[in-house]
Amino acid sequence: TMIRTADWFGIRQVICSQATTDAYSPKVVQASMGSLARVSVRYTHLASYLSSLPADLPVYGALLEGTPLHEIRHSGPGIILIGSEAHGISTTLLPHITHRVTIPSGPTLLSGKAESLNASMAAAIICYELSKN
Repeated sequence: TMIRTADWFGIRQVICSQATTDAYSPKVVQASMGSLARVSVRYTHLASYLSSLPADLPVYGALLEGTPLHEIRHSGPGIILIGSEAHGISTTLLPHITHRVTIPSGPTLLSGKAESLNASMAAAIICYELSKN
């Protein structure tokens, strides 16, 4: 569903770690609802990839502790880094993050009790919020 989310927001490339699920597995193809035809999926060594990026390209890392997403001011291209649901972003990738962002839960009276969102939901919320700026 991250591929479908990327397609919705006009993101044309998704870069994955080599440990990420195969984008062409039957479940992923079905969940993408045709988005694989419009979004390129590339598998690579993420630390090397992030090291090769221009120094002024922002890298937004989704973490449990960081700047609340709605406080981030964004314009232009950038990288959104989402970790695994079980372990989050790998410690080897943390030095590449220029903006640590968190998705706050609802207002105090409505705050939920879940420890975290799943990775796909977090990606969708971050894409939406960054697209507004």
